[in-house]
Amino acid sequence: MKIFIIGFMGCGKTTWGRKLANHLGFEFMDLDHVFEAKAGMPITEYFTANGQDAFREMESSILKETDYPENVVVSTGGGLPCFFDNMTWMNANGQSLYIKLSPKTLAERLDKGKTTRPLF
Repeated sequence: MKIFIIGFMGCGKTTWGRKLANHLGFEFMDLDHVFEAKAGMPITEYFTANGQDAFREMESSILKETDYPENVVVSTGGGLPCFFDNMTWMNANGQSLYIKLSPKTLAERLDKGKTTRPLF
């Protein structure tokens, strides 16, 4: 079983994804970390060097071409479900879990991490 954690940047996808995976006895994957390993650089550097279009294309390819363990919780990038057919692909290949936070809470969290988020 694959569970894809989705939600706005800063909502806690990685934190809650790890907790859920641990609770279920599943493996955990963070697609941002997979991206950085494949790109050979942090997402912010890749984004600056190649732009959003190239980033979104590579992000979508990584989503669809990654060899996932049988039982896994996957933290996705905040914008990943919004591009191409990524949301349809995730729903066809697993279950999606949406984390929703209030705009105020998101703003507070994102303000603290604004130097590491390319679209902020």
